[in-house]
Amino acid sequence: MSSDLHLARRASGGHLSLARRGSPGSYKLGRRMATITSYTITSDPLGGTLVSFGTFPAGTYTVSYVTGAWIDTIAAWQVVGDGGSALQVHYSGGATVVNAPGAEYGYPSDSAVVAASAGSSITISHTGGTIGIQITTSTTYNPVAVSGTYGAPKYTLS
Repeated sequence: MSSDLHLARRASGGHLSLARRGSPGSYKLGRRMATITSYTITSDPLGGTLVSFGTFPAGTYTVSYVTGAWIDTIAAWQVVGDGGSALQVHYSGGATVVNAPGAEYGYPSDSAVVAASAGSSITISHTGGTIGIQITTSTTYNPVAVSGTYGAPKYTLS
């Protein structure tokens, strides 16, 4: 019987509910089993603007790498950076900044850094306010292009 059950997303609210396969119309089995909400953004390593997930109440959140990469002026592929230029998560209304998840500096190709970054995530203890990702640049290692195959780094917040 367990093979007849699956999680279904309700079209109206994005909530996940336990559902029975083949049951048209209602997906609920009496009560909502779980609510999972995630937000996805594409960072802006070339423009340097803060890309916001939004404003959130205090709590523990996970920022996860999805895909994407960028290259700097000395032709090294990366997702996060090396400290000279780095994608950073700004949270607690901008009061706290940490490096975003993903591989750092020095990869020979965009596919190599994307593979090395797969599954990367960080957990943050947020005090409330905005959560977003922004690049901090240096005068030496500035981003010059994003991956033509994967695009700029993308992240989810859950």
